[in-house]
Amino acid sequence: MRLSQPDLSNPFVVKAPRQCRDTRPGLVGDAASVVANMRPGFRACYTEALASIPKLEVSVRLVGKIGADGTPTRVDVVHESRLEPLVVCLMSEYTRWRFTPPEGGVATIVIPVTLVQER
Repeated sequence: MRLSQPDLSNPFVVKAPRQCRDTRPGLVGDAASVVANMRPGFRACYTEALASIPKLEVSVRLVGKIGADGTPTRVDVVHESRLEPLVVCLMSEYTRWRFTPPEGGVATIVIPVTLVQER
């Protein structure tokens, strides 16, 4: 079976906020810039997902635990089972990046991601 290619004649939008929420106890000084740098990877995940789920539009919240050295140690997200490949890709993208070590220890960074085709 051959998968159809996504219709890319209409560009799509990946909305990862310029600001993200980091929660105590540790603050992560470069969280917003690191998250902004994740956008191209999130876009690639979305493009891949469109091949199997055309016209997909979804919002997810990636909740990452950042270790004392700035490395994401865990990423959680609640999602529909049909989105499993997309979510795995997004989580992989999240864990690929490094943050500055959180002030005062570990931190949690929540990234709301909205993936939609631009109309």
